Amino acid sequence: MTGQPTEQRTVTCFACEHPNPAETRRCERCGKQLYIICNDCGQKNERSRWECTKCGHRLHRTLLRRLRRKLLPKDSKIKPLEIGLLIIAVWVTYKIIVFIAERGGEVRIQP
Repeated sequence: MTGQPTEQRTVTCFACEHPNPAETRRCERCGKQLYIICNDCGQKNERSRWECTKCGHRLHRTLLRRLRRKLLPKDSKIKPLEIGLLIIAVWVTYKIIVFIAERGGEVRIQP
């Protein structure tokens, strides 16, 4: 033995950037998961990675998929297109109200 400390592999937490020993599953500081399993091949990857180290499959959902999952449960009959149309209808209604308010409420329809 030389008395030098052996280098231990660490995994940096994606949330708090705390270095953790590689064998731990959760961050010692914040408790977040350190690894994610690839849905395509089953490879264990560091959570900070975007693609699987084995097959290259995307590991994380896009922002749109995460929002859709939170806003629309699986058994929901509302489709994203319907939500988009509703947002457009509300925006158009808002613009019409603003237009009328700027003209002082005077709307004249000429025959």
